[in-house]
Amino acid sequence: MLLDTVFTRTRQGAVAMADQNVPMSGGFRRLLELANGKNDGKALLAALPQLDEEDLQLWTSELVRMGLIAIKGNLADDEAAFSLTTEMPAMMRAPSAVATGALIEQVSSNVAGKIAPPLNAAIEKKLSKTTRMAAIESVSSFPAMGKAGFFVYPDTATGLPAAPRVCLATHDALQAKLLGLLIKRIGGVAEPAPSRDALLAVLRAPAPPHVIFLDAEMPGIDGFRALESIRAKPSLKNLRVVLVASRGERADLAQAMLLGAAGYIVKPLKREVLEAAVPQIFGKAPR
Repeated sequence: MLLDTVFTRTRQGAVAMADQNVPMSGGFRRLLELANGKNDGKALLAALPQLDEEDLQLWTSELVRMGLIAIKGNLADDEAAFSLTTEMPAMMRAPSAVATGALIEQVSSNVAGKIAPPLNAAIEKKLSKTTRMAAIESVSSFPAMGKAGFFVYPDTATGLPAAPRVCLATHDALQAKLLGLLIKRIGGVAEPAPSRDALLAVLRAPAPPHVIFLDAEMPGIDGFRALESIRAKPSLKNLRVVLVASRGERADLAQAMLLGAAGYIVKPLKREVLEAAVPQIFGKAPR
């Protein structure tokens, strides 16, 4: 039924979409744009490939509960008139200059607090994923990554041992050497995995590493699909994966975070970027 349902923005939704001070993820804003009284659930899924049908159910239900969208045909006459208006100008959706850290916390807490308590473990898992994406895809996290060259999920270092074992899944010898030196400086132990077979051996070992730096462009490996496979294995649930990729668009960051990445570093790598990123990933200053 959801796939055949057509949603439309309310007046309140139009105001929220235009006001960059309203704490809302980029994903929710995109859904508001698409809720134009014409797109049904199938069209929404086609335009939001990072979501599955269950995700879409959660997102649309939350926006309906917030009064930002409604099922077409369920609006009062004066609200329904809005569905005939033109789209919001693009300039009204320009990113704001709100501090990234504060906005991520605000978005995450708002989404977590407003969604009703989960009914079962499966729904709880979906809500957790939705909240994560809402936080990471906030309107200023991507511009911040563009300036810093990396993004680290806030709880990445939680629970790591004092001397973490770190897998360097990269075929680039210089990249591995630089990462290895920085990991040694924070008290970690680096383990190279320069090929697909070497990486598979590391992941299948009885004692997997605590963190993996995964080069998304290793020969024979799609880093995003590899990340998805890692996150699907219960034995690797505690493994933090930091993607190192040349793809630096907002959609790439959102996809990585949705798949469960702990961090994202944009290539080409720079020493100053790694020197800033590595301590954040492990939650400690260099020795």
